[in-house]
Amino acid sequence: MNEPIFTISGLRGIVGESLTPEHILKYTKGFANYISGKNIAIGSDTRISGKILFHAVASGLFYLGYNVFDFGVCPTPAIVMMTKKLHLDAGIQITASHNPQEWNGLKFISPHGRFLLTSEFEKFRKFIISQQNNEKHNRYYDFNPKLINTDINELYLKNIKNSAYFKNIRTRKLKVGIDSCNGAAESTAIRLVEMFGATPITINKNKIGFPRPPEPRSENLKRLSSIIKTLKLNLGIAFDPDGDRFACVDENGLPLSEESSVLLALLLILPQEQRPVVVNNSTTMAVEDICKKFAVPVYRSKVGEANVVEKMQQVKAIIGGEGNGGVILPRVNYTRDGLVATAIVLTLLAREKCPLSEIRKKLPTYFMEKTVITNYKHNWQQIIRKIYNKDKSIKYDVQDGLKIIGEGFWMLIRPSNTEPVLRIIAESKEKSFTNRLIRDTIDQIKIHS
Repeated sequence: MNEPIFTISGLRGIVGESLTPEHILKYTKGFANYISGKNIAIGSDTRISGKILFHAVASGLFYLGYNVFDFGVCPTPAIVMMTKKLHLDAGIQITASHNPQEWNGLKFISPHGRFLLTSEFEKFRKFIISQQNNEKHNRYYDFNPKLINTDINELYLKNIKNSAYFKNIRTRKLKVGIDSCNGAAESTAIRLVEMFGATPITINKNKIGFPRPPEPRSENLKRLSSIIKTLKLNLGIAFDPDGDRFACVDENGLPLSEESSVLLALLLILPQEQRPVVVNNSTTMAVEDICKKFAVPVYRSKVGEANVVEKMQQVKAIIGGEGNGGVILPRVNYTRDGLVATAIVLTLLAREKCPLSEIRKKLPTYFMEKTVITNYKHNWQQIIRKIYNKDKSIKYDVQDGLKIIGEGFWMLIRPSNTEPVLRIIAESKEKSFTNRLIRDTIDQIKIHS
């Protein structure tokens, strides 16, 4: 039996193959013993396998004497926020985020309203590796654990809308298309759009499963783009299945890249307060262009939300995120939050009093390409360095895989935290140059059959 992927991003695997109820029980009990508390929340996205995994998680917690707060289907950022707001000891979200629907997994949430930091994860990992699940807590027969059904979604949305950033904005009568990928953000996105005085039009009614590839990338939003043009909507918003990634489409049906989500947030927040910004190592260099206008420093972390948050805490950042559509606004929620990103875009449109197509013109233009390969040479780093060592102007960043930084371009090659693949991401001012960077790299390091 294959083992699931277990990293700082959580536990993931294909249900019935690399992820079974036995795996879920093992990691749940390890986390419960690491946390050492009394009350843990469980939430889930809309994957069909979520019900199976819920019972495995809950039984492990009950066995160790925990009260279980059942949040039901909710976006990942909602359980992160409400674990802290309700003063619970921890949270577990059942989700595989942007992975295909045959995948599922667990995300482990700290009582501080964020995911585990590196040091915390390493301690948790040692509980698993050493099988240190020694049942430190009272077992079920010493303590009467309770199942407490708790609907958190409305309170979560009120916390967003009532924050200082969004509380007193003048709303616009917009028509907003919503593509949640039939995921956990469906009902919350509809409700939040209504809170902003706009009219929601969802394209995911009465669907089972994911109607498109889960990542809200431009190429996956064709149906949303078509509906925007047909119904003459003002914009469209899109999410991944657990609601932490966000993308949007303008009134002409043209998608903005996932990278634009963080950039739009910068346009809203930095005019109000100039403090450091943190993004991960694979986010567009347009971040530096915008921050330079406000004399704000930019710090880059390893890929992975926990790494971004840890760096944000170190430098007291006002905003952070990842170029995969993840926006972190710590004064609202210390995690990537697609509903916070929705509020940002609606607020920008209200403030600027212009269509989204005009706002996107303020964003610096770069061309980024992302790909993955599964069969690659084990010495790929040495191969790439040998190629670029000839250019003395090249710089390397090795905090996360290998990043090659040149004049006006960069390329990052790194093993994924969530899938058994090697990710290659490149960016430059010219599309043809970016494409060539990717193509030449694949030719050099892929194992050709």
